[in-house]
Amino acid sequence: MPDELNSLLALPLETLAVLVAGYLGYRLAYIGRDESHRAVDVVFLSLAFGLLARAVMAGAGALGAPAWAGIGLGVAAAVAAAAGWRRWGQEGAFRLLRRAKVSMADGHRTALQSVVKRESIIVTQVLVRRKDGLWLMCADTGLFSDTPTGPFWFGEDGSVALYVTHQKEAGGSAWEDISAQALDAEWGDLITVVQADEVSMVEIRAAARRNQPIKQSPTGLYAVQRREVQDLAQAVLRHERELQRSVHQRG
Repeated sequence: MPDELNSLLALPLETLAVLVAGYLGYRLAYIGRDESHRAVDVVFLSLAFGLLARAVMAGAGALGAPAWAGIGLGVAAAVAAAAGWRRWGQEGAFRLLRRAKVSMADGHRTALQSVVKRESIIVTQVLVRRKDGLWLMCADTGLFSDTPTGPFWFGEDGSVALYVTHQKEAGGSAWEDISAQALDAEWGDLITVVQADEVSMVEIRAAARRNQPIKQSPTGLYAVQRREVQDLAQAVLRHERELQRSVHQRG
């Protein structure tokens, strides 16, 4: 391994820059989507972004730019192209292939990944039914869009992590609002992880874009701003503490 590394480092600086730019482009374009990639996929996809970097470096050199500027522009071009491919290009290419009836594949291994990893849609609601019949729901993922973990997470193993705002018992018809547990300005928001072997069904609601707030969710509750929900949750908790304190004093 040290000999191979030394051989790699002995390559010309521009060659190393092309290799680095190509790999950076590949990682950015396919992070989270490379589960099925083989070594040959990594090599040739990296080469595609690397060739773009090399072309930009050559163009910069022809215009009289110094070598360091050409390298910087080449790396930047590869990274920018990868970001554009990730955001618009890949999904657009798969859409064209579907419309042309060439291929229905989109590079994902499961139907759930195909839906939630599309850049053109926003998942607005997540429902999970456990094998014991209990339903868990995040009624409005927008309330948790600024959390460090994101509003939800679907694991590659089939597990689901979500902020539970409502739940419904097995066989029940009414949803119970437990948003006071999920939203806590003092202790932080509570995220629930449902292991893959506990998941019976996953339902999601998605929209192409969400310029306007959801007027009414399927539970009949109006979606409100995150701060308003937090304030309401804190008020409910304070009221419960006051009731407990009052009962304790009477006792």
